[in-house]
Amino acid sequence: MDNQSERSRLLFYSIIGCILILGISIVSVLYIRKINARLIASQHKLEKARQSAENSIRIKSLFLSNMSHEIRTPLNGIVGFSEILAAYGDIDAETKRLYGDNIRQNSDLLLKLINDLMDLSDLEENTMSFTFAVCDAVDVCHSVIHTVNAVKTTAAQLIFSCPLPCLELYTDSNRLQQVLINLLVNAAKFTKEGTIRLVLDVDADKHEAIFVVEDTGCGIPPEKQ
Repeated sequence: MDNQSERSRLLFYSIIGCILILGISIVSVLYIRKINARLIASQHKLEKARQSAENSIRIKSLFLSNMSHEIRTPLNGIVGFSEILAAYGDIDAETKRLYGDNIRQNSDLLLKLINDLMDLSDLEENTMSFTFAVCDAVDVCHSVIHTVNAVKTTAAQLIFSCPLPCLELYTDSNRLQQVLINLLVNAAKFTKEGTIRLVLDVDADKHEAIFVVEDTGCGIPPEKQ
C-alpha cells in the first residue's frame, strides 16, 4: 500500500509537472510569436520609412533639377539682353524699349520662381498661387520668343505664328510664359537644325486660345509617347 501510494504521488507530481511544462511552453510560444509579429511590423514600418525617404530624395532631386533649369532660362535672358544693351550704344529707342521689356518680364518670372522656392509647402500641397489679370497673349508669345532666342544653343530657327494682332486673355501671364518657355526650350534640346514654331490661334466655337509648339526635331520615340 505504501508503494502504491508513493507511485500515485509520483504520478500526480509528474502530471502536474507536465502540465506546468506544457503551460510554460505554450506561453513561451505565444510570447515568441508576439515578439516576431512586432519585429515583422517594425520591419514593415522601417521599409515604408526607407521607401518614403528614397522617394522624398528622388522627388527633391527632380524638383531641384527642374527649378535650376527654370531659373537658368530667365536669368540667361536677363544677362543676354543686358549684355546687348551694354555692348551696343547705337541701338534705337524702340529696340531698347523692347529689350527693357524683356528684361523686366524675365525678372518678374525669375522673382516668381524664387518665391516658389521660398514656399515649398505650397508646392508640396499643390496649392501654388496664381495671379489672374487680363493680358495680351500675343505680347506674351513675342516675349517668350525673344527670351528663348537669347538662351537657345541650337541652329534651329524659332518662329512665332499668329493670325491675330492681339488676343486678350484672363490668365496668369507669368505662369503662361513659364509653360511656353519650358516647351520651347525642351523643343530646342532635340532640334539641332530646322525650325521650332510657336503657334497661337483661337477656336471660336469653344472660345478657347490654342497654343501649339511644333518642331522638326527627332520627336518622341513611339515606346515613350
